[in-house]
Amino acid sequence: MKVLLFKTYYEPESVASPYLGIHIQETFAKEGFKMELFTPTPSRGLDNETIAKYRKIRVEQKLGGMLTVRRFPLYAEGKNPILRALRYFIQCIKLFMIGIFNKHAKDADIIMVSSTPPIIGPTAGLIKKCRHIPLIYNLQDIFPDSLVGTGLAKKDGLLWKIGRVIENFTYRNADKIIVISQDFKRNIMAKGVPEEKIEVIYNWVDEQAVVHIPRNENKLFEKYNLDPNKFYITYCGNIGLTQNMDLLLDVAKELSSEENIHFVLVGEGADKARVVKRVENENINNI
Repeated sequence: MKVLLFKTYYEPESVASPYLGIHIQETFAKEGFKMELFTPTPSRGLDNETIAKYRKIRVEQKLGGMLTVRRFPLYAEGKNPILRALRYFIQCIKLFMIGIFNKHAKDADIIMVSSTPPIIGPTAGLIKKCRHIPLIYNLQDIFPDSLVGTGLAKKDGLLWKIGRVIENFTYRNADKIIVISQDFKRNIMAKGVPEEKIEVIYNWVDEQAVVHIPRNENKLFEKYNLDPNKFYITYCGNIGLTQNMDLLLDVAKELSSEENIHFVLVGEGADKARVVKRVENENINNI
Protein backbone atom coordinates (compact mmCIF):
# COMPACT_ATOMS: atom_id res chain seq x y z
CA MET A 1 0.00 0.00 0.00
CA LYS A 2 1.32 3.44 -0.94
CA VAL A 3 -0.36 6.55 0.49
CA LEU A 4 -0.14 9.97 -1.13
CA LEU A 5 -0.22 12.80 1.43
CA PHE A 6 -0.51 16.54 0.84
CA LYS A 7 0.34 18.97 3.65
CA THR A 8 -0.10 22.72 3.66
CA TYR A 9 2.34 23.00 6.58
CA TYR A 10 4.87 20.49 7.80
CA GLU A 11 7.66 20.37 10.34
CA PRO A 12 9.60 22.41 11.33
CA GLU A 13 6.60 24.74 10.93
CA SER A 14 4.32 25.17 13.94
CA VAL A 15 0.85 23.79 13.29
CA ALA A 16 -2.19 22.98 15.42
CA SER A 17 -2.10 19.51 16.99
CA PRO A 18 0.95 18.28 15.02
CA TYR A 19 0.96 14.98 16.90
CA LEU A 20 -2.22 13.89 15.09
CA GLY A 21 -0.48 13.74 11.73
CA ILE A 22 2.70 12.35 13.26
CA HIS A 23 0.82 9.52 14.99
CA ILE A 24 -1.04 8.65 11.78
CA GLN A 25 2.22 8.51 9.82
CA GLU A 26 3.93 6.41 12.50
CA THR A 27 1.02 3.95 12.49
CA PHE A 28 0.99 3.75 8.70
CA ALA A 29 4.71 2.98 8.78
CA LYS A 30 4.23 0.21 11.38
CA GLU A 31 1.51 -1.30 9.19
CA GLY A 32 3.92 -1.38 6.26
CA PHE A 33 2.37 1.51 4.30
CA LYS A 34 4.79 3.53 2.20
CA MET A 35 4.03 7.27 2.16
CA GLU A 36 4.86 10.06 -0.26
CA LEU A 37 4.25 13.45 1.38
CA PHE A 38 4.35 16.63 -0.71
CA THR A 39 4.53 20.05 0.95
CA PRO A 40 5.86 23.57 0.25
CA THR A 41 9.22 24.70 1.58
CA PRO A 42 8.57 25.75 5.20
CA SER A 43 8.26 29.41 6.17
CA ARG A 44 5.49 29.82 8.75
CA GLY A 45 6.79 31.06 12.09
CA LEU A 46 10.44 30.32 11.22
CA ASP A 47 13.55 32.46 11.35
CA ASN A 48 15.42 33.36 8.18
CA GLU A 49 18.23 30.91 8.90
CA THR A 50 15.84 27.95 9.12
CA ILE A 51 13.96 29.07 6.00
CA ALA A 52 17.25 29.32 4.08
CA LYS A 53 18.31 25.88 5.30
CA TYR A 54 15.14 24.15 4.12
CA ARG A 55 15.20 25.87 0.74
CA LYS A 56 18.13 23.58 -0.01
CA ILE A 57 16.35 20.43 1.21
CA ARG A 58 14.08 18.90 -1.39
CA VAL A 59 13.78 15.31 -0.18
CA GLU A 60 13.85 13.79 3.33
CA GLN A 61 13.51 10.17 4.41
CA LYS A 62 11.72 9.53 7.70
CA LEU A 63 10.33 6.61 9.73
CA GLY A 64 12.94 4.17 8.51
CA GLY A 65 12.37 5.10 4.89
CA MET A 66 8.62 4.46 5.00
CA LEU A 67 7.87 8.20 4.71
CA THR A 68 9.40 10.34 1.98
CA VAL A 69 8.90 14.09 2.34
CA ARG A 70 9.22 16.03 -0.91
CA ARG A 71 9.23 19.82 -0.75
CA PHE A 72 8.60 22.25 -3.59
CA PRO A 73 9.50 25.98 -3.64
CA LEU A 74 6.85 28.55 -2.79
CA TYR A 75 7.11 32.12 -1.54
CA ALA A 76 7.06 32.60 2.22
CA GLU A 77 3.72 33.03 3.96
CA GLY A 78 3.07 36.48 5.39
CA LYS A 79 0.26 38.27 7.20
CA ASN A 80 -1.48 39.70 4.13
CA PRO A 81 -4.71 37.66 3.67
CA ILE A 82 -4.79 38.21 -0.11
CA LEU A 83 -1.22 36.98 -0.56
CA ARG A 84 -1.96 34.04 1.73
CA ALA A 85 -5.03 33.12 -0.33
CA LEU A 86 -2.96 33.40 -3.52
CA ARG A 87 -0.30 31.19 -1.96
CA TYR A 88 -2.93 28.54 -1.17
CA PHE A 89 -4.20 28.72 -4.75
CA ILE A 90 -0.71 28.36 -6.28
CA GLN A 91 0.05 25.54 -3.86
CA CYS A 92 -3.06 23.61 -4.92
CA ILE A 93 -2.21 24.03 -8.60
CA LYS A 94 1.23 22.58 -7.90
CA LEU A 95 -0.23 19.72 -5.86
CA PHE A 96 -2.68 18.91 -8.65
CA MET A 97 0.17 18.73 -11.17
CA ILE A 98 2.16 16.58 -8.76
CA GLY A 99 -0.77 14.25 -8.18
CA ILE A 100 -1.28 13.73 -11.92
CA PHE A 101 2.23 13.76 -13.36
CA ASN A 102 4.88 13.24 -10.65
CA LYS A 103 6.46 9.80 -10.95
CA HIS A 104 6.58 9.36 -7.17
CA ALA A 105 2.85 10.10 -6.84
CA LYS A 106 1.52 8.28 -9.90
CA ASP A 107 1.78 4.80 -8.36
CA ALA A 108 0.00 5.73 -5.09
CA ASP A 109 -2.87 3.45 -4.09
CA ILE A 110 -4.76 6.03 -2.07
CA ILE A 111 -4.73 9.79 -1.39
CA MET A 112 -5.33 11.36 2.03
CA VAL A 113 -5.71 15.09 2.78
CA SER A 114 -6.99 17.29 5.59
CA SER A 115 -9.44 20.17 5.39
CA THR A 116 -6.99 23.09 5.67
CA PRO A 117 -7.04 25.04 3.43
CA PRO A 118 -10.53 24.20 2.12
CA ILE A 119 -9.40 24.18 -1.53
CA ILE A 120 -7.04 21.27 -0.91
CA GLY A 121 -10.12 19.00 -0.71
CA PRO A 122 -11.38 19.72 -4.23
CA THR A 123 -7.79 19.55 -5.47
CA ALA A 124 -7.55 15.99 -4.18
CA GLY A 125 -11.04 15.34 -5.58
CA LEU A 126 -9.90 16.33 -9.08
CA ILE A 127 -6.87 14.06 -8.78
CA LYS A 128 -9.14 11.22 -7.66
CA LYS A 129 -11.39 11.74 -10.71
CA CYS A 130 -8.41 11.71 -13.06
CA ARG A 131 -6.46 8.90 -11.37
CA HIS A 132 -9.39 6.80 -10.11
CA ILE A 133 -7.79 6.15 -6.71
CA PRO A 134 -9.65 6.29 -3.36
CA LEU A 135 -9.69 9.58 -1.45
CA ILE A 136 -9.80 9.91 2.34
CA TYR A 137 -10.77 13.38 3.59
CA ASN A 138 -9.87 14.28 7.18
CA LEU A 139 -12.43 16.93 8.16
CA GLN A 140 -11.07 19.00 11.04
CA ASP A 141 -12.99 22.18 10.25
CA ILE A 142 -16.29 22.60 8.39
CA PHE A 143 -16.04 25.34 5.78
CA PRO A 144 -17.87 27.66 5.16
CA ASP A 145 -19.83 27.08 8.40
CA SER A 146 -16.81 28.18 10.44
CA LEU A 147 -16.74 31.56 8.67
CA VAL A 148 -20.46 32.11 9.25
CA GLY A 149 -20.12 31.19 12.92
CA THR A 150 -17.44 33.83 13.46
CA GLY A 151 -19.13 36.54 11.40
CA LEU A 152 -16.56 36.57 8.58
CA ALA A 153 -19.20 35.49 6.06
CA LYS A 154 -22.98 35.66 5.81
CA LYS A 155 -25.15 32.66 5.15
CA ASP A 156 -26.35 32.78 1.53
CA GLY A 157 -23.69 35.41 0.78
CA LEU A 158 -21.25 35.06 -2.13
CA LEU A 159 -18.39 33.63 -0.02
CA TRP A 160 -20.77 31.17 1.63
CA LYS A 161 -22.11 30.01 -1.75
CA ILE A 162 -18.59 29.50 -3.12
CA GLY A 163 -17.70 27.58 0.04
CA ARG A 164 -20.73 25.32 -0.33
CA VAL A 165 -19.74 24.46 -3.92
CA ILE A 166 -16.23 23.57 -2.72
CA GLU A 167 -17.64 21.60 0.21
CA ASN A 168 -20.13 19.62 -1.87
CA PHE A 169 -17.57 18.74 -4.54
CA THR A 170 -15.14 17.46 -1.90
CA TYR A 171 -17.72 15.38 -0.03
CA ARG A 172 -19.06 13.91 -3.26
CA ASN A 173 -15.64 12.76 -4.44
CA ALA A 174 -14.30 11.51 -1.09
CA ASP A 175 -14.60 7.76 -0.54
CA LYS A 176 -14.32 8.17 3.24
CA ILE A 177 -14.69 11.28 5.36
CA ILE A 178 -13.15 11.31 8.83
CA VAL A 179 -14.94 13.66 11.23
CA ILE A 180 -13.97 14.55 14.79
CA SER A 181 -17.38 14.47 16.48
CA GLN A 182 -20.95 13.28 16.21
CA ASP A 183 -22.00 16.90 15.63
CA PHE A 184 -19.73 17.04 12.58
CA LYS A 185 -21.30 13.81 11.34
CA ARG A 186 -24.83 15.18 11.73
CA ASN A 187 -23.80 18.41 10.04
CA ILE A 188 -22.55 16.84 6.83
CA MET A 189 -25.28 14.20 6.77
CA ALA A 190 -27.79 17.05 6.72
CA LYS A 191 -25.95 18.24 3.59
CA GLY A 192 -26.55 14.93 1.87
CA VAL A 193 -23.44 12.92 2.71
CA PRO A 194 -24.32 9.20 3.10
CA GLU A 195 -23.73 7.88 6.61
CA GLU A 196 -21.73 4.91 5.33
CA LYS A 197 -19.15 7.32 3.92
CA ILE A 198 -18.48 8.91 7.34
CA GLU A 199 -16.14 7.68 10.10
CA VAL A 200 -16.07 9.42 13.49
CA ILE A 201 -12.54 9.46 14.91
CA TYR A 202 -12.14 11.74 17.90
CA ASN A 203 -8.92 13.70 18.15
CA TRP A 204 -6.66 12.26 20.80
CA VAL A 205 -3.83 13.12 23.14
CA ASP A 206 -1.25 11.10 25.05
CA GLU A 207 -2.62 11.35 28.60
CA GLN A 208 0.72 10.21 30.03
CA ALA A 209 2.51 13.16 28.41
CA VAL A 210 0.28 15.78 30.03
CA VAL A 211 1.07 15.96 33.75
CA HIS A 212 0.41 18.42 36.53
CA ILE A 213 3.34 20.68 37.46
CA PRO A 214 3.25 22.43 40.85
CA ARG A 215 3.37 26.19 40.52
CA ASN A 216 6.63 26.44 42.42
CA GLU A 217 8.23 24.21 39.75
CA ASN A 218 6.58 25.76 36.70
CA LYS A 219 9.23 27.77 34.86
CA LEU A 220 6.65 29.77 32.90
CA PHE A 221 5.76 31.87 35.95
CA GLU A 222 9.33 33.15 36.17
CA LYS A 223 9.85 33.38 32.40
CA TYR A 224 6.78 35.58 31.87
CA ASN A 225 6.89 37.33 35.24
CA LEU A 226 3.53 35.93 36.37
CA ASP A 227 2.36 36.15 39.97
CA PRO A 228 1.96 32.50 41.09
CA ASN A 229 -0.75 33.52 43.57
CA LYS A 230 -3.24 34.66 40.92
CA PHE A 231 -5.88 32.63 39.09
CA TYR A 232 -5.17 32.37 35.35
CA ILE A 233 -7.52 31.77 32.44
CA THR A 234 -5.31 30.52 29.60
CA TYR A 235 -5.83 30.38 25.86
CA CYS A 236 -3.21 28.46 23.87
CA GLY A 237 -3.53 28.18 20.11
CA ASN A 238 -3.99 30.05 16.87
CA ILE A 239 -4.74 33.75 17.26
CA GLY A 240 -6.48 33.93 13.92
CA LEU A 241 -9.46 35.55 12.28
CA THR A 242 -11.85 32.70 13.11
CA GLN A 243 -11.00 32.33 16.81
CA ASN A 244 -13.22 35.21 18.01
CA MET A 245 -10.52 36.63 20.28
CA ASP A 246 -12.73 39.66 20.99
CA LEU A 247 -14.91 37.44 23.16
CA LEU A 248 -11.94 36.76 25.46
CA LEU A 249 -10.98 40.43 25.48
CA ASP A 250 -14.53 41.47 26.37
CA VAL A 251 -14.63 38.97 29.23
CA ALA A 252 -11.24 40.17 30.47
CA LYS A 253 -12.51 43.78 30.51
CA GLU A 254 -15.59 42.78 32.50
CA LEU A 255 -13.40 40.98 35.04
CA SER A 256 -10.82 43.75 35.29
CA SER A 257 -12.01 44.64 38.79
CA GLU A 258 -11.18 41.11 39.97
CA GLU A 259 -7.52 41.63 40.82
CA ASN A 260 -6.76 37.94 41.31
CA ILE A 261 -8.07 36.85 37.90
CA HIS A 262 -5.74 37.27 34.93
CA PHE A 263 -5.66 35.99 31.34
CA VAL A 264 -2.71 34.46 29.50
CA LEU A 265 -2.96 34.22 25.70
CA VAL A 266 -0.30 32.07 24.02
CA GLY A 267 0.00 31.77 20.27
CA GLU A 268 0.60 33.32 16.87
CA GLY A 269 -1.69 34.11 13.98
CA ALA A 270 -3.10 36.63 11.55
CA ASP A 271 -5.10 38.44 14.26
CA LYS A 272 -2.38 38.72 16.89
CA ALA A 273 -1.25 42.27 16.03
CA ARG A 274 -4.84 43.55 16.23
CA VAL A 275 -5.40 41.76 19.55
CA VAL A 276 -2.23 43.28 21.03
CA LYS A 277 -3.24 46.72 19.76
CA ARG A 278 -6.71 46.47 21.28
CA VAL A 279 -5.25 45.39 24.64
CA GLU A 280 -2.94 48.42 24.57
CA ASN A 281 -5.52 50.93 23.31
CA GLU A 282 -8.18 49.89 25.80
CA ASN A 283 -5.71 49.38 28.64
CA ILE A 284 -6.89 45.83 29.39
CA ASN A 285 -4.29 45.30 32.10
CA ASN A 286 -5.27 41.79 33.21
CA ILE A 287 -4.00 40.08 30.01
